[in-house]
Amino acid sequence: MGRDRLIVVAAFAAFLALLFAADRLQRGPLHDLRADLQLTVTQDVNENLPPEIAFTYAIGSFRGLAVDVLWSRAWNLKQEGQYYELMQLSDWITRLQPRFPKVWEFHAHNLSYNLADAVQTEQEAWMWVQAGIRLLRDQGIPLNPRAVALYEQLGYIYLDRVGKFSAEMHWYFKREHAREWHYLLGPPPEGASDEVRAWFRPIAQAPASLAELLRRHPEVSERLAKLKELGFGLDFRLLETVVRLQDLRAALDPSLPAPAEQQEPDADREFLTALDGPAGAELLAFARAKLLREQYRMDPAFMMELMDAFGPLDWRLPYSHAVYWAALGTRRVESLKGVDLYDVVQTDRIVLHGLQALAFGGKLYFDPRSGYYNFVPDPRLFDAFEKAAAEAARRQNSPDASPRELAETHRGFLIWATQRAYVYAGPEKAGEYYRKLREIYGARDEFRGLYTKPLNEFVQEEMTKSIKLVEQAQQIIAGLAFTGYANGLAQNRPDVARRFFALAEAARDKYHEEEKQRSVTHDASRQRAELLPVKFLKADALRQFMLAPPSAVPLRYKLRAWNGEEDLEIRRLLFDRLRPALYAQAKAAGYDPARAFPEPPGMDEFRRRRLQGPPIAPPAPGPGEVRPEAQRK
Repeated sequence: MGRDRLIVVAAFAAFLALLFAADRLQRGPLHDLRADLQLTVTQDVNENLPPEIAFTYAIGSFRGLAVDVLWSRAWNLKQEGQYYELMQLSDWITRLQPRFPKVWEFHAHNLSYNLADAVQTEQEAWMWVQAGIRLLRDQGIPLNPRAVALYEQLGYIYLDRVGKFSAEMHWYFKREHAREWHYLLGPPPEGASDEVRAWFRPIAQAPASLAELLRRHPEVSERLAKLKELGFGLDFRLLETVVRLQDLRAALDPSLPAPAEQQEPDADREFLTALDGPAGAELLAFARAKLLREQYRMDPAFMMELMDAFGPLDWRLPYSHAVYWAALGTRRVESLKGVDLYDVVQTDRIVLHGLQALAFGGKLYFDPRSGYYNFVPDPRLFDAFEKAAAEAARRQNSPDASPRELAETHRGFLIWATQRAYVYAGPEKAGEYYRKLREIYGARDEFRGLYTKPLNEFVQEEMTKSIKLVEQAQQIIAGLAFTGYANGLAQNRPDVARRFFALAEAARDKYHEEEKQRSVTHDASRQRAELLPVKFLKADALRQFMLAPPSAVPLRYKLRAWNGEEDLEIRRLLFDRLRPALYAQAKAAGYDPARAFPEPPGMDEFRRRRLQGPPIAPPAPGPGEVRPEAQRK
């Protein structure tokens, strides 16, 4: 018995000695080696851990066994589609392995994809998508600031889940994201890039603390006292109220008939007065910067840096956030040793694809009250995408992407940029891309002769391809006309509208020319006669735009499109048929219908001519329309 007790005591002493040695080894050479190789975020693995996570380290080596069991169970639940139970398990795993990035990736994907797809309503789905975003942004990345894969995953959720069109509820996701950021920052100005940068710069340069703000601008204290008296603090509710009231003021477009009820309540006027002038602007900039840092974990200075580098990023679009988080990830690991180059390359691609999406649709027209959401190409970001593509190709040096494939991507972009710049920025900007297309690719044998036409002919040909049947011609012409109304006149861009209408005329001419060249019989003549004149196709496009539900297109956009159409004959063609629906919409919006949509000049003569024998009639009336003859009866 004495011998057994001696063995136990010796074993226990050896255990204590080995435990002490292991502790000394971990705190000494191993710790120094990990720090030298930049494998740790901080000197102490427990440092900056939240209390609910730090307590798990108290269970010591049993933590690893628990993690293994939970991971095995989590994988089985994923295979079985048991996503709600998987969510709870993933939460436990993140508490046990807070410094293991794969845990956060796994959990965020489950929230933003699997659970979002498992629910029935748009509101529930958006709640889970946001939960995945917040998990990475508010917990995973702060605990693992050097894990570039987490930045890539967060950028991918913004780019793919919110920004792309794969999810069934993607329009709801886009609108809700736009609404939140519309109220947080306000709508950016629609002018040149410098104007947008100047608009955001006060937020980027706002003081880091309220004490510093008051030291710089003592007059702000009076505004703070007034806001407190009105029941407001420096929070999201303040910013949302400001933007809502400013939007209401902006909706009173002086170029449009004023609504019957436009008196601003005294309480609203008093509130906005408290935020007028330089002092109010400084206070709002500080409140926005404060929320960006504290609630959204974003650095306003880095947001400004990206806008200086790339152009006027609209933060109401998810693609801007994809660019932000991916660029921040590569920035934070660029000086690290032994970083996973694959993750860096993938994160680079998020930046590239985000800029591509912004070039293709970075100009947003959004009305948070109705949910109207329309985006168009933004030529201000074309150069940024081209430069980013060249930089990504240089940095990646991927064997999977041959020089020919990269060249084809670049050539395709130049063709697309020439077309879109032509209609959205004008021939001068389009000419820059067309000249580059000619100089780089025009001399190559495989493209010889393709880029020799004048700019306007090249654009017309590229945008009106595949016109072989009369139905195709009418669809292309009507589509160009509709875009002219929706993205041109409705947005106070008559120059854009004129270019789209000119392309519609060019499409008609091209169809007729191709029909003449075909060696066919009298069928060609019959089809040419069936192609409606552009005027009637434009009228049909305007009809569709005007009859869109008010929830899809607010009335003020319809008023701009209607009053911006200079061809009175088109308005005469539509007026009697659309009047009941348009008058009802105007009345519901608080406008005087007769002032909002006055009868076009010459309607009496037009009606007489139509009764005597109209020429070609526009398409049959759609829902909500009335034949003018039926009205007169």
